[in-house]
Amino acid sequence: TVYVYKFDEVYNDGHDGGPMAGLSPEGEEHLHFLGPEYEAFHDSEFWARFILDAEQRLAAAGLVSAGVAGGDRALPGCEFASLRNEAYIPVRNPDWEEGQPEWAKMQLVYPPNEAGWNGAGHANPLDGAIQILARMEEDCDHAGSDDPEFQDSSWPGDSDGAPGEDGARGEETSPDV
Repeated sequence: TVYVYKFDEVYNDGHDGGPMAGLSPEGEEHLHFLGPEYEAFHDSEFWARFILDAEQRLAAAGLVSAGVAGGDRALPGCEFASLRNEAYIPVRNPDWEEGQPEWAKMQLVYPPNEAGWNGAGHANPLDGAIQILARMEEDCDHAGSDDPEFQDSSWPGDSDGAPGEDGARGEETSPDV
């Protein structure tokens, strides 16, 4: 499991430092501080490569996928990798009774499977990487095609598809690849 942190101002509800900082005992806020400086900063190409590298390593190790977990979003062309936004979501508090404070009507919970891969409805920080994976899967699907459009099997943005001496491939590409 890889967790990608994406900061949102909503987390600073009456305090700085993210959702847990406001719950820290006075003087210990630093133990739970999770501000925007901890946000994942990699581009779409990095995440697509990361996902593909993980897929290749898991397959090479002989692992067999049990399939996509309930509630997760399958990623194009991937056997092991999937996506799930684990941000807590508000649901009705089943223990709330008339006469209790209104704020207690709702509670935050880990998103249940039926809420889907993005129950919180946040923007997907990996959308560009998913677009790259989808394009690569489409290219693989057409690999035997005589259509010249599908003859290039290189990494998006590469001139020859091969990694350079430093292991990097080609130029940076936009997430619209």
